[in-house]
Amino acid sequence: MQISFAILLVIGAVASATQPWTPGKEYVYEYKTRTMTGVPSLKNQVTGTGLRSIVKLQVTSPTELLVKMTDINVASVENEVFPSSPLSWRKELPLSYSPLEEQRRELETPFKIF
Repeated sequence: MQISFAILLVIGAVASATQPWTPGKEYVYEYKTRTMTGVPSLKNQVTGTGLRSIVKLQVTSPTELLVKMTDINVASVENEVFPSSPLSWRKELPLSYSPLEEQRRELETPFKIF
């Protein structure tokens, strides 16, 4: 649910800044996010998750969008060891994605943004 909320915030912020979409059109985006956490000064390990999907925006009116996520894939990293270089924790670690099974129906349910 936190991921859906993040998507909603991003789309809402863009929509309120300008009117970038044309009513009657559908826009398709590749959505990709990842969150990693760790304390490099204590140990060279991180834990994190990643999500990638296709996000379809249907512009139903100048003030309304219909959003749907499809092809949802998730990944997780636990205790991934990275080099002890001071800035290596900022580098992107490779993730192995697999189709989302749990909560798939909830995340694929279309929702409206006004």
